[in-house]
Amino acid sequence: MKPTSIVYKYLSKNFFLSLISVLFAVMGIILLFDTIELLRRSSTKDVPFTQVIEMGILKLPQMINMILPFAVMLGAMVCFWRLSKSNELVIVRSAGVSVWQFLLPVLSVAFLVGLVNITIVNPISAQMFKTYERMEEEFSLSDNSFLKISGNGLWLRESKGNGISAIVHSRTVRQDSMSLVMTDITIMEVTDGETVARRLEAQKAILKDNIFHLEKIWVITPGKSNIYEEKIEYNTNLTIGKIQEKFASPETLSFWDLPGFIKFFEASGFSANKHIVHWLTLMFSPFMLCSMVLVAAIFTLSPNLRQGKILFKIVGGVASGFIIYFLSRLVYTLGQSNTIPPIMAVWTPILVPSFISISVLLHLEDG
Repeated sequence: MKPTSIVYKYLSKNFFLSLISVLFAVMGIILLFDTIELLRRSSTKDVPFTQVIEMGILKLPQMINMILPFAVMLGAMVCFWRLSKSNELVIVRSAGVSVWQFLLPVLSVAFLVGLVNITIVNPISAQMFKTYERMEEEFSLSDNSFLKISGNGLWLRESKGNGISAIVHSRTVRQDSMSLVMTDITIMEVTDGETVARRLEAQKAILKDNIFHLEKIWVITPGKSNIYEEKIEYNTNLTIGKIQEKFASPETLSFWDLPGFIKFFEASGFSANKHIVHWLTLMFSPFMLCSMVLVAAIFTLSPNLRQGKILFKIVGGVASGFIIYFLSRLVYTLGQSNTIPPIMAVWTPILVPSFISISVLLHLEDG
């Protein structure tokens, strides 16, 4: 079947419209529950309702990578079921079109949707989620510390009490056993009015047991003479565990930024397996979407679809989608913990459902 043929375009259009409908429906449900949760968290804060809605919308695109495979499967099932119900599937098949030719337009659209998601939608959603995090910090809906690690080093903002916050910046970060070694570190203590009360500039700092062990420090206080100290201990809420927890959220990084972050993490002595697995998952996600189309096909392209048991087939397809999702999460976790190679963790949830679906479709097509 040629891409320029009428049947190819018709099948592609039907699947794309079904996918968009399912995707918007699922995203609407997620937005509703996220908004309710944000309203609950902001009930004791002075947060305008419009800001809560804005935060819910900013957070929503982050969920696309999680729900897209499931939406593709449901969209394909809806598309195939409509074509079967209207006898269009029977007409196309009677014209000598095989199941593989019939699936080609749907697989092509799913693959293109995956490419658009990782190259365009994912970077936009990452930027929107960063804005959401800033608003969450602004309205004090998260914990009292904000941690960001990037190619420019480490940034930390935490509350010190009595209306004082500390902004910490370190140019380089490196893990050494259970300690964190930083160089060119600056600590600014600011008041609620964003006035700098004191600034500490150190050549080196070692983070251990919730304490910055600063070395060769200049203490700069407005209105007073600068003071030089060889060593100072500075209390903090930052720990190695919190940094590793921050590293466990690679979803906030765009597809294009992940390789640079992975290099930075590995150069700092941290394990970047979580980021590697997430990056590979994004890279090969178009193939995952094609796999979900094949899974949908074995439940809705059956020749006996109109002869009852339609509800059983739909429930079976949805249940299969959930099983694939949970098993893929399990395999991804094994890859992140380096129990299995990351490339194996990414390809296993793609290949296993694909091979099973192809075997079933071959049986249905050729007996």
